[in-house]
Amino acid sequence: MPRRIGEVLSQQKAEEIALLLELREEVRHLRAAVAELKRQLAVPDPIALSVEEAATRLGCGRTQVFKYLKEGQLRRASKLGRRVMVTVESIEALSIHQPTQEQKRPMRNRSQRKATGLRTAILALPLTGGA
Repeated sequence: MPRRIGEVLSQQKAEEIALLLELREEVRHLRAAVAELKRQLAVPDPIALSVEEAATRLGCGRTQVFKYLKEGQLRRASKLGRRVMVTVESIEALSIHQPTQEQKRPMRNRSQRKATGLRTAILALPLTGGA
């Protein structure tokens, strides 16, 4: 007795579904293996950073980093060739104690200080009745 077209199609669909389920399970295993490899190959956090990297993390310039090193607020790590290195631990400790941008006083440049003095002098002038 010849099969009907519907039976043939449903058998093909069943085989396709079985293959898709097998593929899905295989992909799951591959993803787990890749995640495990990534975990094993993960690069550990650095122990020390260069002065430039420390300045970037602290949000200041190189000169300020050298000032912190001189004052003992940052600890120097072993040199890497000619590069001065700073320990990450000391950078994190200093960044915790540093005031945030909102807490810092705004810097006034020379012209602003001069203008403030001039404004004060003008306001201190006596008012005179004109003509």
